[in-house]
Amino acid sequence: MFVIENGSMTDGVLQDRHLPDNWEYRGGYPYKFGTVQGGNDLNASDRNGTVVQEAKSWHQDMAYRPWVRTDVKIPDEPDETFEVIVSPFGGEAFALPQAAREEIITWFLNGEKTAQETTQGKTSAGLAFELAGVPGLQYDAGYGIVQGEGRLMIVDRSDRVVGSFDSGTAFYREIAGRLPD
Repeated sequence: MFVIENGSMTDGVLQDRHLPDNWEYRGGYPYKFGTVQGGNDLNASDRNGTVVQEAKSWHQDMAYRPWVRTDVKIPDEPDETFEVIVSPFGGEAFALPQAAREEIITWFLNGEKTAQETTQGKTSAGLAFELAGVPGLQYDAGYGIVQGEGRLMIVDRSDRVVGSFDSGTAFYREIAGRLPD
């Protein structure tokens, strides 16, 4: 049985903490992992309980915030080991292949992410960074993708362009035809 107190959860052996800001888990919880003191089941992302979530009561609207084991190292921001996930609105999310992934990671780590302009274009996909080794555990910086004339723009939550990739880039070639209109 797990006990929650002082912002952590433990069963005496394993210890969990809530996901840090900007982190979310976009996978499923197919494994029953135990119960929380008070009776709700805990469901886990894998047999090891890497990410767990308390099952909500039948009358509850919002899901409980997920927990992650304290031995899972979660950096403050993505680095070169992360996968880059594109989630087209109304479509299936996919990981970028190596060359396109490297362009986005390089832009994120080294690029100027200050607003260059504001776009009136329609955001057609989300962009997130997935922690290597923990499928579904993603850092969401609030970026969207807008398709423009001969370029893809990365926009922030205020539709300000913070990155641009033209038709000569691997990122553009990889996803330009895969985004909804």
